[in-house]
Amino acid sequence: MISGYFPGEAPPHPYVDVAVRIGELSIEWVLVPFVVDTGAAKTSIHALDAIRRLGMSPADLDPSKWASSIQGTGVGGAVRYRTAAAEYGFHHDDGRWELVDGEVQIGELASHNQGIPSLLGWDLLQHFRLVTHGRDRTIVLERL
Repeated sequence: MISGYFPGEAPPHPYVDVAVRIGELSIEWVLVPFVVDTGAAKTSIHALDAIRRLGMSPADLDPSKWASSIQGTGVGGAVRYRTAAAEYGFHHDDGRWELVDGEVQIGELASHNQGIPSLLGWDLLQHFRLVTHGRDRTIVLERL
């Protein structure tokens, strides 16, 4: 069982802390708080987390310097992303780590998307049973 949390902010967003390693960018394991987003197809780390948590520079988040990018559209508007292979580490309440291979989308730095949190998308959520209790403000992932 992997427990998440609801920080005290409004509106309430369910978060799960997940360790991420992105080898091709030489980013070792870093803990990232992700909003659990069943409406997001792909897991995404947005600009502020990329800078603050992954140690990337604003220049690293400039799509004109990327070999390729894709455009995604969501609640935060249109954002350009670079895609990289990633490993994810989910910490179980009993102390075990569960590793899942996947991809991550890293969002560009643009004025309109600086407040978007990183999103744990369906590409990873599909491996888990998701249980939320809004009144109790709890969220749990259980590996299928």
